[in-house]
Formats: sequence, structure tokens, C-alpha cells
Amino acid sequence: MKTMPGFKQLPDGRWQWRIYANGTKQGPRVQTTLPRGTPREEAVAAYRLAVARAAARRGRPIPRRLTFHDAAEEYLKVQRTRLAPGSLVNVERTVKRLEETFGTRALSTLRPSDVTTYQQERLAEGLKPISVNNEVMWFLAIVRKMVAFGWLDRDPVPRGAVESLPVPVPKTDYFRPEEWERFVVALEERRPEAVPVFRALLLTAARVGELVDLRWSGVDLAGKRVTFEMQKKRGEPKSLPVTPELAEILEALPRGVGRALVFTRPDGGAWTTSALRGIFYDARDAARLRQALHVHTIRHTGASWQAQAGVPLVKIKESLGHADIRQTLRYSHLSTEHLTEAVEAIAAVEKSGRRQRGATE
Repeated sequence: MKTMPGFKQLPDGRWQWRIYANGTKQGPRVQTTLPRGTPREEAVAAYRLAVARAAARRGRPIPRRLTFHDAAEEYLKVQRTRLAPGSLVNVERTVKRLEETFGTRALSTLRPSDVTTYQQERLAEGLKPISVNNEVMWFLAIVRKMVAFGWLDRDPVPRGAVESLPVPVPKTDYFRPEEWERFVVALEERRPEAVPVFRALLLTAARVGELVDLRWSGVDLAGKRVTFEMQKKRGEPKSLPVTPELAEILEALPRGVGRALVFTRPDGGAWTTSALRGIFYDARDAARLRQALHVHTIRHTGASWQAQAGVPLVKIKESLGHADIRQTLRYSHLSTEHLTEAVEAIAAVEKSGRRQRGATE
């Protein structure tokens, strides 16, 4: 007796199986073929997962007239076991809006033109192209999941039939060199203990949360590398070279060991992002700078000055820890004409900071 009915290896080495989509021995069966080179253990695990999911649907007959509402209901049942609560709320909100247009519509009657019309209607309502693209993405995911379940014989909106709306690359604001100098001067006067943190933010182009969580175990001054254990958005380590300016900052700090925090308050406590935001806005306003400048602008400034200095976008992408080069394209409009000004301004700010610290010691 077969222990895995429908599971087999094709002559070309690929693994394939066919199972009943609704977990019974009735209705259509779904055929799945894994890519060539997939290990048997991985194929068996994928097969058993597919069987388990089909079994979870046992006893639920496929609707004779499958509407988008029916499909969305089944899709959300799966997503509720996978998505984080915050993400799930956003998906449910998107699905609710999609149901206003497609709720009672039979999926088999959908056409690519229906999706295109939806895109234009949402744009006319004032929604941004990137938000419309997000809604359409979830709509297509639901439809294609029904094809995978075997509840639809074909995809009514084939891949490539609907194009995503063009999304303009945003131009990012950043500190001008003279603005950064004024900010550092105000910071030195009001909260000198926070100066190393903000200088390091500029030199590493790190997120505030990443920097305040930097550990001494991730600092290798001899090897000139610093490693952030966990990126906020990608959830994986990011390693950067230690420049002479950053090395100067790190060497001046009280040296810790192991998982001790690198940047701490004078009393030894940990900096918090909210506390640093408050310090930033206080110094910004004291320096009479633009209200459009925020803490995260420092990260954009580091990347923008790299772009102005002629650093390739692919390297800026790596330093920022972006998962997709398209995230880095926001800096592509910056030219190299400000190279000398930017570099000289950074050096001037560093010298100014050292002079002021020397005068107060």
C-alpha cells in the first residue's frame, strides 16, 4: 500500500504529486511539480504539508459559483495562521475594500480589464499608485490561491495581463552641510553627551533602533568592521567598515565586553529611540533648522552624501541594508557636483566638535 498516494519522481528527476484539493476523494485534483534538483526530503515535506492543508478543508464543498467573497474567506483562514496580528489587520482591511467591488462577482467571469478598471477607479478616488498596486497584489494572490486549491480551472487574470501602475521614485530630503554643522553646534551646547550617537548615525547611515542596540561583540576595531545584529526591516545582520572618523568615536567610548551596549547614557543606562528623538528636535529647533528635518533624515543624509560623492548605488544599497535596489533609487537623482563641499563640511564639523569638547574639558 502506498504511504504517499499520488507522489512520484518523474524521469527527469523532478518530484510531482496530485492530490484532491478539498481533502476528499471527490472533485478536481491539483498537480504540483517541484523544480529540478529539489532534495527528496524537502519534496516529501512539501507533499505532506499540501496533504495536511487539503485535509483541513475536508467536508467543505467547492462552491458551485465561486465568488470573490468565498475565495477571500478561504484565503484569510490560511493567512490568519501565518501573519503577525498587525499585518493581518492590514490585509483584512484591504480585502474588505476589494469586496466592495468584487465581493459577489464569480471569479470565473473575471477579466483583466476588470482589474484595470479597478485601478483607474481607485486612482480617481485619490489613492496613490503604490497603494493601488498593493490592493491589486492581494486580489491576484487570492485568485491564484483558488487555482492552486483546484477551485478554479484556470487563472482568469493570467500573469502579465495586468501591469502595475508606475510609481515615481521619491526624492529624499537630507541635511545640507551647513545645516548639519549648525545642528552639531546646537547639540554640543545643549546635550553634548548625545553627540557621539548622532555622529555615528551619520557615519553609519544606520537606523536609530539599530544603533542604540549595537553591542561590543559586534565591534571589531582591529578588523575595522562593525556588525549590527538585527536590522529592523530585514531581520538579519548588517556589517559595515569602520572609517577613521567612526573609529575615533568608538575608541573614545567606555569599552564594554560581550553583549554590553556600545552607546549608553552618562549613567550607564540604555538610550531609547524616543529620548534621542526628543534631543534631536530640541537641537534642531535651537539651531533654527527646517521643520522637515527628522531623526530619520540623518540616515538619508549619510546615503545622500555617499551618492553625491559618486559611490555606486549598489554599494549604498549594501551599506543601508536595503533588500531591493529600488529602495535605493531615491538617491539616484543626486549628482556628484557637491563632493568637495560635502567632504569638507564633514571634516569641518568634526574639527568644530573636537574644539568645543576640548574647550569644555
